[in-house]
Amino acid sequence: ARVDEEMKIIDFVEKPENPPSTLVSTACYMLSQEGIRGILTYLDAGENPDAIGFFIKWLIKRERVFGFVFSGRWFDIGTLESLKEADLIYSKNK
Repeated sequence: ARVDEEMKIIDFVEKPENPPSTLVSTACYMLSQEGIRGILTYLDAGENPDAIGFFIKWLIKRERVFGFVFSGRWFDIGTLESLKEADLIYSKNK
């Protein structure tokens, strides 16, 4: 992903081989009612339903979409092993 100085998302690529930046999506989205309706428009147009990143790329061409750059520690918990690792680290810091 790439954002401008206002944190507006100006580029978004779902799982790129050569990422345009070090920013990643944590897959936590907040959509307006219009954005939610956009999902139906997107799907009705026959666009890729496989991952929400494809929808975000489509949406930034039509609406103002903003991101938040998180600077703290975070974990990709896409596997049981990585979830256990994150849990272990956070439980030590309680």
